[in-house]
Formats: sequence, structure tokens, C-alpha cells
Amino acid sequence: MSDLERAAKPILAPMLDVAQPSVLDIASQTIVATWATKTATLFEYARPIPGTEHFSGVDRKALMDDLVPPSGVVVWRGRFVGQNNSCDYLAHSLGSPKTRAQAGLVSTFLIGYLVVQVFAYHLGELGVRDRYRMKVRPGPWSRSLIEVWPIASPGLTWPPALAFNAKGVTYLSQRFGTGPGPENGPDS
Repeated sequence: MSDLERAAKPILAPMLDVAQPSVLDIASQTIVATWATKTATLFEYARPIPGTEHFSGVDRKALMDDLVPPSGVVVWRGRFVGQNNSCDYLAHSLGSPKTRAQAGLVSTFLIGYLVVQVFAYHLGELGVRDRYRMKVRPGPWSRSLIEVWPIASPGLTWPPALAFNAKGVTYLSQRFGTGPGPENGPDS
């Protein structure tokens, strides 16, 4: 993984320090997405939050071997405005409160001026449940986040139009959730 850190450093450094404008090509997007996923797995391991265990040993091995995020991972990056001299991490699991099956994990972390969100889900868990569907909190996500993975564009411009403050990062960390059936009403 030290090779990944070395490859990511020149790409991430302008985002961490001053949110300096840049363009990420496909190779750079892959490196950033892999670094973000690796960081999410390390946070999950180093700072475990009960009920949020998501990445398996197989997932972590595939990440190390293939140097791309595993299936079911989406990565965004955003810009922070404010004072931040540390690394902050927020996470929560997604799943059914009835079965307590864990379908996914949302990891949001802030390093310098860079906000990263990794949304990892088990395809079979989220896709099969009829009674639970994904909820997305409203927000200016398309103007404040840039999707890095899966790759949707050969060249992504940084920074995004809008930035997050500390309260906005907390709100972002709670962007995804699950809830009861199609009408999002009480179970019947």
C-alpha cells in the first residue's frame, strides 16, 4: 500500500492544503478512489463503530491486489472551508432494523480541505429487500461533490462549485439511510 500512498500524494496534496484547481484524468481518479476506499477500510479497522463492519477480508485483499475499489463502492470528494488541522471520520451502517442485516456503510472523512465520502454496499442486500429502500437526504450534492468512482468522466475538474463547512460535513455524513417500504411509512 505504500506504492498507493506515493501515487496518491501528488494528486491529493493540492486538495488537502488549499483546494487548488486541478483536473483528474482516469488514472488519477482510480488512484484517488482506491486511496479513499483503503482509507475507509483502515478507519473501519482502527476505529471500529459497533454495527458498521462492512469490508471483509476478501474485500481488503482484492483492494490490495487489484488496486481498484471492490464492486459496490462509490466515492465522492468535496471541498471544506474552515479551519481543520486534523483528520475527522464519521461512519454509519445501512440495513434493516428488523433483520439487523448490514447492507452497507457510509464513511465520510475530512482531511485538510478535502472531504471524502465512500458509500459501500453489498449488492445482494440492498437490491433484494422490497420493504427497505435507500433514502437520500436532500442537498446540493451535484454542486458540492464530485463522483470519482465509478469513473463517469475522463477528466474531472476540482474544486466543486460549493464547499462544506463543519455542519455541512456532518449533514453529508448522514446523506444516506434506509427505511421502511416503498412509501417510507410504518411496516404493515
